[in-house]
Amino acid sequence: LSQVSQRLQRIAGHCYLVSVGFRLLIAGWLDVNEVVCNALPVWRRVAFKPVKTLWFRSSQTLSRRQLGAMCAFFDSLKDTQAVCPVHLHLYIDPTGMSPIFGSLLESILGSGCTELHASSHSASGGLIRIPRMTQLFPSTLTSLNISLPMFFFPHSIRFTLSVLRSAPLAILWLNNTGLSPLQWVVLLGKVNLPSLVELEVDQTCLYGALATCLIAHWAISKLTISHCGFPTMSVEDITPCSVLHSLRKLAGPTTRILPLLKVITLPSDFQCLYITFHPYHPERNQNVFSDILSCVEYLPCLSHLEISMPMITSTDELAAFVTFPITDKRIIPVRDLTFRGIHPILSTPDVFDAIVSSSLHLLCCL
Repeated sequence: LSQVSQRLQRIAGHCYLVSVGFRLLIAGWLDVNEVVCNALPVWRRVAFKPVKTLWFRSSQTLSRRQLGAMCAFFDSLKDTQAVCPVHLHLYIDPTGMSPIFGSLLESILGSGCTELHASSHSASGGLIRIPRMTQLFPSTLTSLNISLPMFFFPHSIRFTLSVLRSAPLAILWLNNTGLSPLQWVVLLGKVNLPSLVELEVDQTCLYGALATCLIAHWAISKLTISHCGFPTMSVEDITPCSVLHSLRKLAGPTTRILPLLKVITLPSDFQCLYITFHPYHPERNQNVFSDILSCVEYLPCLSHLEISMPMITSTDELAAFVTFPITDKRIIPVRDLTFRGIHPILSTPDVFDAIVSSSLHLLCCL
């Protein structure tokens, strides 16, 4: 009835949405299930209004029919630019879902979406293959945050490569990709994003390929290496590259940053170094200041150093983590030092005194 008459839309449509319990939980949030997918076409015709951000999340594995309903919804928004940022956090079975998932990505792209964030709890479980050539699609995406391997499956990779070659992306995050180190080399060799200013990759990415990508994309001002993936090989035989004049911020674990600093050259006015640890740092009983000092030796004019602490819940672990190695005589001429992530139960005067004591060894001045 709501399809054939605008008057009946106001009567039957709203009654239907109420009867099935369809509603936005928070502004723009939708829990994807059978009821929601059945109601999407009616909501689109009867009550849909442009929203600032649209979130789709699922608490159970989605079926092909449910993903198809999401495709139809975004197809109905084609060229409307009614939804700019789209967030997908879905439970998807990778086996057999790649074709319909690729169609969903293309439908989202066709709706005029400018920001796409996608993550999943699913494992890789599929074939990853990067083709030599792919068709390019018109795109308005300025931000892409990928945290699932399905973007690189056979029926999704053409969407991914098209975006990485033709979209006006300023922000690109690539995590939990399932790519091997050599596949990272191939992928980064295909990236062509002259507007890119922020890049994040997982630690499986090879340093040489990353350095080459940074040189090709001279506008990148912030680089992050995440804890996803598996660490790559050493870089002892790689020749340092030319100066990356635009890079101002570098973030990641010391074990990844230090090898990278050996193959890139940072500008003299480099600003911020962010040291991160896995939330449940497996080596939290080992002091890390020596590694931090080694990193900062490459940054003689560093203005800001921020250290994000791992999940530490005992004073003994914290003492082992922050105690400065007495035999190490190196210092860091940094103007600002920030510690983040101290567990609330450790936020005591004694703990902060210990941190400040170590910090005074670390700095010329606070």
